[in-house]
Amino acid sequence: MLLLFLSTAANHHSIHLCRHCRNQSYSRSEMAQELAVRTILASVGRGGLNRSEDVRLVQELLNRHIRPPQPPLVVNGVVDSRLLAALEAFQRRVVQMHRPEGRVDPGSQTFAALANQAEQPATPHG
Repeated sequence: MLLLFLSTAANHHSIHLCRHCRNQSYSRSEMAQELAVRTILASVGRGGLNRSEDVRLVQELLNRHIRPPQPPLVVNGVVDSRLLAALEAFQRRVVQMHRPEGRVDPGSQTFAALANQAEQPATPHG
């Protein structure tokens, strides 16, 4: 699982990235550059092509938006009912779709919203 933490000291912003308990720190611009090159190549979700790499990225991005008490999605590259429910909830809440489709396409409004919000801090783990 990929978790982000935002820390602010004076006017300095840094993002702490913890991947499998290996602590690494990145500046905001470094993180933005890394996320800018990460995109999906095909559709993910209901009726999508569902390439494993694309599904993993969508799972990671959605995990940054899941609110407690909901547990995070398992990042395994497999589309399941929890992924579809999380995607539809995101589309309802953030993209404000009245009829969420449970699918994200490259370059879509849903993917832009997921990627745009990727710098938001996740809940810290202890």
